[in-house]
Amino acid sequence: MLFSAKAIVIKTVKYSESSVIAKLYTRKFGIQSYMVRGVRTSKNSTFKPAQLLYLNLLEIVAYHKQNTEIQNIKEIRCTPALINLHTDFIKTAIGMFMAELLHKCIVEEEPNEVLFDFVQECIIQLDQSTVSTSLFPCWFMIHLSRFLGFEPKGEITQEEIFDMEEGAFTSSALGLHIIPHPLSKLLFELKESSPETFHRIASSPVQRNELLEHLITYYKLHHLNIGEIKSHRVLRDVLG
Repeated sequence: MLFSAKAIVIKTVKYSESSVIAKLYTRKFGIQSYMVRGVRTSKNSTFKPAQLLYLNLLEIVAYHKQNTEIQNIKEIRCTPALINLHTDFIKTAIGMFMAELLHKCIVEEEPNEVLFDFVQECIIQLDQSTVSTSLFPCWFMIHLSRFLGFEPKGEITQEEIFDMEEGAFTSSALGLHIIPHPLSKLLFELKESSPETFHRIASSPVQRNELLEHLITYYKLHHLNIGEIKSHRVLRDVLG
């Protein structure tokens, strides 16, 4: 059956000499894989490789069959078109990190419209931002965790630290995975901030990189599918 749907490009894999399989996060069907035929040939006038760049926001028309591993796509339209995410090298590095994280975290085929809307708004915010985005990766991870079921709990009132195993701010912790107070305070401030205000939070490059490493560990502790994140190494160099 033919459907139209909003979608976000998560990853593409080459298939044959002319086609790719695109993993898209759709608002209507959750994560789906689509065969995009002929996109790698210069003669193709239906699809263009640039349409399938990571985190592109799409309107697609596709055939959807239940219990089918790879669906077929008929039409692709980029809307809204991203202007800066694939040309600004800092935003490009952040986008690569976001795409890898989403690829590992969002695995279900069930729709989650609230999560989809959150991710879409984050992509638009990153693309259109005219202020510093150096804290954006940490902010995104903290707020994405709410949809994944392990949002940091509690508050910072004095010298609390963050216990990653318990997922909570605490005055004392005996576990191995602890975020010390200065970074815990930064984590809490980011948790309480909005997309419009997080850039005002003071932080150093060392703090940002250390918190990002801690957050990756936090994800590994609470999400079985994470494994190793590779793109944050590029991100660390770019934002450092």
